[in-house]
Amino acid sequence: MVNTKFEVYKIQREIKRSGVDVEFYRPSENDYGEKDYNNIVSIGSIRGLYHEINTHVSLQTGEITQYRTKKEPAILSIWNDVNLHNLRTGDIAIVNGKNFLVTKVANIQEWNLIADINLEVQDIGL
Repeated sequence: MVNTKFEVYKIQREIKRSGVDVEFYRPSENDYGEKDYNNIVSIGSIRGLYHEINTHVSLQTGEITQYRTKKEPAILSIWNDVNLHNLRTGDIAIVNGKNFLVTKVANIQEWNLIADINLEVQDIGL
C-alpha cells in the first residue's frame, strides 16, 4: 500500500524548495467558439516543478525509418491548485517569459493529488 499523503508531502516540499511560478491565461472565445488570442484573461498563478519529457518522433522515407527524441516541457504540481484554476487544454502558460500552450492536464496515478501539465512551445505574440 502506498502512503499517498507522504508522496504528496515529498512533492510539495520539492515544489517549495525549487519550484517556479507559472502564470496561466485563457483566450476569450467569440460567438462561434473560436479562440481569440488578442483578448486573453488571467486565470492565476501555480507553483510547480518545470521538467521535460522525452518523446520519440519517427520519420519514414521508403524502407528507412529515422528516430529522434524531442523534449516536451511539463509542470508537475499539486492537483488541488490545478483544479482551483480549472486549467484545460488551450490555456496559455508563461514560464520565464516564454509562451507555452497547455496540451494536456494529467492526473498522476488517478489519485487526485498530483498533476502533470504538458506544454507546447508557442509563438502567439502575447
